[in-house]
Amino acid sequence: MRICFLTPEYPPKTGGISTYVRCLAKGLAEKGHEVNVVTRQARSVVGYGVDEGIPIYRTPDLALPVAHLLAHGFLSMRVLEKLKLDVIHVCQPGTFLLGDAHAPVVATFHTTIDQEKGAFSRRSLYGLYVNFMWPLIELIEEDTAKKSGKIIAVSRETARTLIDKHPECSGKIEVIYNAVPREWFQIGRRERGNVLLFVGRLSEIKGVEYLIEAMVKVKRDFPDVRLLLVGEGELRGALERLVRNFGLEETATFEGDLDESMLFPLYSMATAFVLPSFYENCPFSILQAFASGVPVVATRIGGVSELIDDGETGLLTPPRDSYALASAISRMLADTQLRRRISYKAKEFAYNNFQLKTAIDRLERIYCDLTNKS
Repeated sequence: MRICFLTPEYPPKTGGISTYVRCLAKGLAEKGHEVNVVTRQARSVVGYGVDEGIPIYRTPDLALPVAHLLAHGFLSMRVLEKLKLDVIHVCQPGTFLLGDAHAPVVATFHTTIDQEKGAFSRRSLYGLYVNFMWPLIELIEEDTAKKSGKIIAVSRETARTLIDKHPECSGKIEVIYNAVPREWFQIGRRERGNVLLFVGRLSEIKGVEYLIEAMVKVKRDFPDVRLLLVGEGELRGALERLVRNFGLEETATFEGDLDESMLFPLYSMATAFVLPSFYENCPFSILQAFASGVPVVATRIGGVSELIDDGETGLLTPPRDSYALASAISRMLADTQLRRRISYKAKEFAYNNFQLKTAIDRLERIYCDLTNKS
């Protein structure tokens, strides 16, 4: 089957959507499908390239946001027309499918513009972008939903939002959670002291400032504690200043963006994984922690509450509450038996529900159903 992923992100750009597309593309290619990816420029990488045998077509970035979205749509459709595809899989609608798509369309919604608009304030650069671009992206989402033969939501929370916004599409919405490849389940645990790990974009919705504030209390209880912050984003400078203001320079370190192979040893050594977000649907970082056996402390929000049974597969705290977050982290660090129990149950839960092979099998059935109907 000739499949093309149309996505706003692909490595070397890091992030959940990038991880999702690469995992699916590689998995489908290994099963004998002819897979292509059409995406946007990443750093200085533009034009045609190949990633482990998968053709990658990158459209150039334009400075003006509206022109950028429209140009990406136009250039992407030119590529799609030439590929003579069986299925187009749109990963996070952000590109106008101008005119006839020339193949059945599957769309995965990792989020919706309404969810993002509600999560971001206007005080951040990305929040300003979301609010400015909201009307256009809303049109793109509506157009993609109408043209899709199947809509995949990565959480029940996302599915409910889509049904509220597009009730006419409710019959073609299916929940398929994100999933991780088998190598994540094979990471050996080698804890090294009290090490906390955060992996994610350093942006407003991740709540990292509350984690840094929480570290002041955690450090009083555990003087040797370390915090590894993996990721980049518009708030890095402000967060680095916050670390200095609290005198945590020897405790918290900024690791920058790391590819997947470099994450393995960090998950292996971490005592606990912490995700203090205000808003998430199905974060890959939590699934990676589950699979690698790292107990998780996270906030009780959106799709995270679908993943974590509080006290069983992780610990949940209210968002924007550094004191509650510090208490949960200290509880996790202090109780070895709790960590072992949570680690075991979370890994078993992930093995039964979030394996990449299962997600790919479900996608193949969807693709086959759509191509047989067309």
